[in-house]
Amino acid sequence: MPGPPAWTWRLDATSVASRSGTPGVRLPFEQLTREQWPLLASLSFAVLVLALATVLATILNRRLRQSKQLAESALEDLRHSETQFRLVWEQSNDGMRLTNAEGVCVKVNRAFCELVGMPREELEGRPFTIIYPPEHRDRRLEAYLRRLATDSLVARMERPITLWDGRSLWLDVSNSRIETAEGPLVLSLFRDITARKQAEEELEQAKQRAEAASLAKSEFLANMSHEIRTPMNGVLGMTDLLLGTPLNAEQREYLELARSSAHSLLRLLNDVLDFSKIEAGRLEFCYEPLSVRECIEDALRMVALEARNKGLRLEHHVDDKVPLLLVGDPVRLRQVILNLVGNAVKFTHHGSVEVRATAEDGANGEVVLRVDVTDTGIGIPPDRQAAVFEAFHQADGSTSRCYGGTGLGLAISQRLVSMMGGTLSLRSKPGEGSTFTFTAHLRRVSEPIPAAAGDVERFRGFLPASDPPLRFLLAEDNPVNQKLVQVLLSRAGHEVVVAHNGEEAVDLHSRFTFDLILMDVQMPRMDGLQATAAIRRRESEIGRHTPILALTAHAMSGDAARCLDAGMDGYVSKPVSAEALARAIRETLRV
Repeated sequence: MPGPPAWTWRLDATSVASRSGTPGVRLPFEQLTREQWPLLASLSFAVLVLALATVLATILNRRLRQSKQLAESALEDLRHSETQFRLVWEQSNDGMRLTNAEGVCVKVNRAFCELVGMPREELEGRPFTIIYPPEHRDRRLEAYLRRLATDSLVARMERPITLWDGRSLWLDVSNSRIETAEGPLVLSLFRDITARKQAEEELEQAKQRAEAASLAKSEFLANMSHEIRTPMNGVLGMTDLLLGTPLNAEQREYLELARSSAHSLLRLLNDVLDFSKIEAGRLEFCYEPLSVRECIEDALRMVALEARNKGLRLEHHVDDKVPLLLVGDPVRLRQVILNLVGNAVKFTHHGSVEVRATAEDGANGEVVLRVDVTDTGIGIPPDRQAAVFEAFHQADGSTSRCYGGTGLGLAISQRLVSMMGGTLSLRSKPGEGSTFTFTAHLRRVSEPIPAAAGDVERFRGFLPASDPPLRFLLAEDNPVNQKLVQVLLSRAGHEVVVAHNGEEAVDLHSRFTFDLILMDVQMPRMDGLQATAAIRRRESEIGRHTPILALTAHAMSGDAARCLDAGMDGYVSKPVSAEALARAIRETLRV
């Protein structure tokens, strides 16, 4: 049997002993020759490299498997995302279009095809302008390219478009710019809002019709006011003139009844017109210093005769907390008090009617005025108390027959109080009486006013005679009103020249000099506003100004402003009393 190779390790007692210190023992590598050592080193290195390669191969193999799994998972997610995108893209109710930098339609969805009425094959890969009529395509493409180049795409807009088949649509369009490796893309979303726009247009037309109807109503009320107030002015004026002549007792009684009936008709007319103006939002407030005590006393004075005839006591008390002067609309405040006091007297057969006023500080320096009107009248059942504040309603259907009235007084009062920032309430028991309470927010007088200026100057007569007498031009087409004003002014010793229409007034003004012109607004051939404009044009050339006072039956909100804008100096509404006309003339002439 052959022996081991020369490089085989051998263990014997001698080799081991030489290294271990133990006799007879020798280590194997001590037997290697000088030439065998490099082979051993190479072999050891190869074994080490092989081991490392095996380990690296195992690690790489594991990493490859993990990478493969991740890639497969990512691919699955991508497929899922693409499926979802396609689902959203195709199922969206809004039209979607993807357009490249050259204006070519890259992709569209089903809704867009249905919107424009073209199949997908005719849209994708062609210019997006294919959906427009031929004459619009170049302009549309040019605008798109310009906005894309300047990054000025409109993010969202509502616009009307005309399609290739002639249909017109309103679209809500949203644009988004998307940057890609191949260049920018524009994602556009289209929503058909034609139905909404049509509804808005119909609503706007309905609004315009309603405004036109409201304007027609206002014009009708203005005309009705003129047509009714003009004869009422004649009836009341002539009745007052007759009452100033010698009469026997029977004649005076008849005339007093006629005047009372005329005033009742005038109150009814005023209620209807006030309610209509409030409904139309055309009732304006005139703010000026007022005395609460005077407003209450004026209202009580107007019902004093009726209360005395029924044997009722009228009482009033104004608390010391109520300032002597406040800023508000004295006419409207007095109107509310008069409505409440008048109702109290009307529905009270015995006992008393009492008015109490108190005040407390409000916000922003305001004063909250509280007025209580208490009566001992018939009272109002609880189930009917809310109805009395409704227009044309009364506590009992038979009330209008027993007591008269339209049922507008409380409805108007409640709305007037609301416009003054307050409320109107009621406490009542049938058979015991009622208490109506309202509040109003009034402002304090910002500057001290001398005591004399706080007194309201009342005219109990007409204009006193002057030397020389005043010369008036009366432009009025109604013979009754002509006669009334002529008598009133001539009795005071003044001269009156009558013009029957605007043209005559302009002609007379050009030939004569007048101290004041009384100008009716509604006249034939040339109305008062046109006549005033013509007079002012002529006066601007000659450097003269004749005061013009509007004397008209127009009583709607804004009429005073129209008269002043036309060049008039003052305004009086018919039917006008001698006192009111005298006050207006004095204020205009500053005498």
